[in-house]
Amino acid sequence: LFDFRTFMNEEITIAKGNLFVDNTKLTNESAEGLMNIIKFPRESIVKIQFVGKFDFTKITEGTVMKILLCIMCYLPNILSLSITSCDKISYDLLCHIIFIVSNLKLLKILNLENNHLTDEDAKVVSEGLKNNRSIVALFLGKNDIGSEGALYISDCLSINKVIERLFLGNNHLCESGLNSL
Repeated sequence: LFDFRTFMNEEITIAKGNLFVDNTKLTNESAEGLMNIIKFPRESIVKIQFVGKFDFTKITEGTVMKILLCIMCYLPNILSLSITSCDKISYDLLCHIIFIVSNLKLLKILNLENNHLTDEDAKVVSEGLKNNRSIVALFLGKNDIGSEGALYISDCLSINKVIERLFLGNNHLCESGLNSL
């Protein structure tokens, strides 16, 4: 078996079923190690956290997408996925994240806080989660979602009855956006 300890460093840690990745220090080389950890885990991984702004001078967006695809293929039973504080997630990367999430049938918690998501991004998330039957908690706080984004989310919630908790604090919602929810 692959010995993941050779890749344990300050950007990737595993403890008690939690895989933590510091995006600010992730490189294409350490991403290969991360993908090997995902493919050959020494312990059951149920929670994955990606935190911090990706440094796209050290890692390509395509590599990040490969990591997410690897999660979908090798860790289909994860319960929680957090991708937070990434600064601005591109439209393509967000679409890829939502595609991956839609294929993780046991995922209960999706956290996309503090990523400067906009109304258009809320539309992508909402469209992708309309038919999701596993996510019960959705964290979209600390973004740039306004009333239009709240309407998209409201539309999603009218179809998706599984989401029990929605966190939208510290966005740009006005009264009309709040009323739509």
